[in-house]
Amino acid sequence: MKQLVLLLVILTLRILTPMEALDIVKEEYALNFTKVYLSEDMSDYYYKLDGKDYYLAYEETDEASGNYLIRLYEFVVDDPDLGLGHIVTYGFFWVDPTTADIFEY
Repeated sequence: MKQLVLLLVILTLRILTPMEALDIVKEEYALNFTKVYLSEDMSDYYYKLDGKDYYLAYEETDEASGNYLIRLYEFVVDDPDLGLGHIVTYGFFWVDPTTADIFEY
């Protein structure tokens, strides 16, 4: 009986996708950012502040914990003619895909 209950708990456990984790961080830290799609199927995207070079994006999944890393950053243009610049990071956020908890890094 205990095994059946455990199996039911495992089957009903909802795991967030990286994009769902990105949405959660956006709602908490970047409400005025707009979604920008990376692909035609609309499965991958990032968020950008309109008229500015501020971004919120999924970076990676930690192999050990399974947590998703979300990065808030600005792209600063150093050479407008070439479009070259550097990134200033304002925050890293780890999101636990099983609890949706956000940990600022």
